[in-house]
Parts: sequence; C-alpha cells; structure tokens
Amino acid sequence: MSVKFGYRLLLFISILWAIVSVGYGATLIDTLNTYGYILVFLTIFLLISQTAQNFLKKAVALVYRYRYLTILALLIYQLVIILSNSVLVYGDTTAIIGNIRGQDASNYFSANPNNLLYGLYVKGLYHLVGMKYLVLVQELINIFILDISIVAFSKNIEKNFDRQIAAIYFILSVSLIGLHPQFLSTYTDYWSYFTATFVCITSIKIIVGNVKLKDYISLAIFIGLGYLIRPTIMIYAIALAFALLLRVMLSSDKQITDKVIKGLLTIAIGLVIFTGVMSVIKKTDILTYKSGYDKNLAYFFDLGLTSTGAAHIELPPEALDQNNPDEVVEPLIAKDIKARLKHYSLKQAVTKFKIAFQEGNLGWRIEQPLSVLKFQKNKVTSKFIDSKFGQKIRSYLFFQGNNFANLDFFLQIIWIAIIYGIIYQLFSVIKGNNFSMVQLFLALAILGAFMYLMLFEAGRSRYLISFLPVLSLMSSFGYQAKEENSESKYWTKSD
Repeated sequence: MSVKFGYRLLLFISILWAIVSVGYGATLIDTLNTYGYILVFLTIFLLISQTAQNFLKKAVALVYRYRYLTILALLIYQLVIILSNSVLVYGDTTAIIGNIRGQDASNYFSANPNNLLYGLYVKGLYHLVGMKYLVLVQELINIFILDISIVAFSKNIEKNFDRQIAAIYFILSVSLIGLHPQFLSTYTDYWSYFTATFVCITSIKIIVGNVKLKDYISLAIFIGLGYLIRPTIMIYAIALAFALLLRVMLSSDKQITDKVIKGLLTIAIGLVIFTGVMSVIKKTDILTYKSGYDKNLAYFFDLGLTSTGAAHIELPPEALDQNNPDEVVEPLIAKDIKARLKHYSLKQAVTKFKIAFQEGNLGWRIEQPLSVLKFQKNKVTSKFIDSKFGQKIRSYLFFQGNNFANLDFFLQIIWIAIIYGIIYQLFSVIKGNNFSMVQLFLALAILGAFMYLMLFEAGRSRYLISFLPVLSLMSSFGYQAKEENSESKYWTKSD
C-alpha cells in the first residue's frame, strides 16, 4: 500500500510538472520566428496525425540502428559549437579558476568543500594546458563524457530490457542534453551526469541479477566519485538500497540475499574510500582549505526558502561572507530559517516548483551565460569566435540572440515529451500493479530528486541534469508501454 501511495504521489508531482512545463512552452510561442512557427506546426501535426507518428517511430528506429553515425554527427555539431563559442560561463567556475590562479583571496573551497574535487581537476588541467586552453579542454572533456554516457547506457538498456526502450532513451538523451549548449559550461553538471549514468548502469545490473565483480567495483568507484562531485548521488544510493532491501524481504533465495549484501557493502566501501582520500587531501596545501567554514544543510535549506529557491542575495549578508566561520554563520541561518518559515506560503512553494522544473532549456536563460563576456580565444578558437558564422550561431545558442527562442521551444518540446512518457508509465504501473524492482528504483530516485530540490536549493532546472538518466529511462518505459499491445515492425535487431 505504501509503495502504491509513493507512485501516486510521484504521478501527482509529474502532472504538476507537465502543467507548469506546458505553461512555460506556451509563453515562448509569441517570441518565435518563421522557423519556430514551422516547429509549432510540425508538433501539432505529430500530435494529430497517425501517419506522422508512424514516421517518427521509423525515424527513431533508424537513428538508433545507425547510432554510432548519429553520435559522430552529434560530436561534429558539438565541436562546431565549442570552437565558435568557447566561453567561460560566469559563476562557480570563475570563482574556482580565480582561486587556483591566486587571483581570488576568498575562502571559497573552505565554504564549498563539495567543489574540492572539481577544484583539483581544474588545477591539474590548468598546470597541464595553461589558462588559454583551460576552458576549451574542459568543454571537450564535457562532450566526451556526455556522448560516452548516452551510448553506454543505451547499450545497457538494450541488453537488460528491450531495443525499443534503448532507442527511445537514446533519441531523448541526444535531443535534450546532447544538443543543448550547456556543455559550454565547465561546472560539475556533466561530471555528475556521467557518474549518475554509470551508477544507474551498475544498479540495474545488480537489481536484475546480471552482475559480476567488475560491476561492484564500478558501483563503488562511481558512487564515491559522484558523491565528491555532487552529494545528490546519495539519492541514487538510497533508492538502490531500498529496492535491494525490499527484494530481500520478498525473496527467500540465498543467492539474491548475497547479491543484495554485496551491493550495500559496495556503496558503503565506495563512500568510505573516496571521502577518506578527500579528507587526506584537505590536510595538504594543494588547495586552500580550512575546516569550520563549510556550508551545512541548514544553509541550503534556508536558501531553498528564498523567493526563487536560490536567491543568495536574500540571505543574511554575514552568512554570505566566506571568511566567516560556522560559529558566526550557523546562528544567523537558524534565525533566518525561523523567520522565513513563519511567512512561507503555498504560493511561494508553487513559484519555486515552477522556477525549478518548468524549463527544458535546463535554466540556460537563468544562468545568463553571456552576461559577462569571457570568450576563450586561443590559436584554435580565435578565428571561429570572431567569424560571422560564430556570431550567427550565438544568435541561436544564447538567450540574448534573436533566434534563441527556436532552440528554447525545441528543447521544451523534448522536455514535455519526457514528462509525458513518465506520466504514462506511472499510470501503467499503478493500473497494472507492476511494481518491479527496476521501476521502483527509478521511481524512488525521481521522487527523491523532487523532494530534495523542493527542500533545499533549486532555482533552475539545471539541477535535474544529475537525474536525467532515470527521468529519460522512466519516460522510455512509458513510450514502450504505449506500444506493448501491438507488435512493431520497426524494432527488428539488424546490427
């Protein structure tokens, strides 16, 4: 009964998610140009025409059949974007680069120890390639780990489930995060996507029982690494632990119990090893770190209570000073939380929900990537960045451009398509009482993501990048469920 309630709660949240996302999409229509209106027409035609839907199924099957050529084409597209628009996106990345170069005397890593591993990564690349090529190399690494993630998870899905599900996952992932210019941002989003993807791969193998020693090692590595990159990976770990424990309770098979115990131990070992290594690094002088300055969960809970869910400027000024220790900051935050809770309303929660989840552009508008112009010109990129072609591309990629609304609307269509698949799958699971362990793992991870982001800092849909693997997979199951009563000629395995 409690499991079914959880599914119904997630269904309710997903319906709200669909409503706010469709609402945001509607606001974009007035900003479109001719190409954008053609996209609107094609979308409507796809919704009402069975012929168009059959054509789309053929197209998805064809794209997946030649997926490596598709990834090659995607890679070329990504390289063109990077070479003509290599840019240092303002935010944590600029603070981190300034810190490792000795230009920023703030106590950044002490206040934000979750970025220590990323700081080490950036510092290593900085000493290896220098400042001129630092951002470019990070952007190239971004697209490499992104494309590897999409291909690897699609292959795993096909092996463990179904070719159709793998194809749908592949096309949704390529269309949303593959084509999105977010890879120009060199923050931890793509590393968190990468680690989350491989945690999903190994988690599914453990759940379905198709697991080997290398899979346990992989889980330990990616759970530990993922935790140091972005602690929200623990939502995946908790979802997996719950699904595994439930499986033990429902089964008397000793082999299943052994695999569950190994899985749980693997999670613990991965976390202990990687946090232990980071504790040692903190004591070195590789990066400037002092204990007693880190922002705790209360800080991010308070941040989540602000008007947007991420309005740092609304917090007490003394709490924002990274040179103030915990003993100064924590009482201020505690007092601020009490004051905010007294006036917190349902309207504010709805506003936060909309801002956090409605945009398929993953918060690209809110990020304002070109608010501070810092194009990274070097011998490789200068000619491309300064060319008319580069300027034309920027009009499509950045919200300041005349044509950005077209990309924004396209991403919103894919976003809504993902949500629709999730809703359909949840309806199917609830109606058919098909509470499989894999479905439970996906549902718990997604529900955990929503609950975490509504409790703590959110403020833009970029925070969902870490959860796109489970969101896209759940959606893919939904589209497959839509077709399961009729045999499809488009999904024969020919390669």
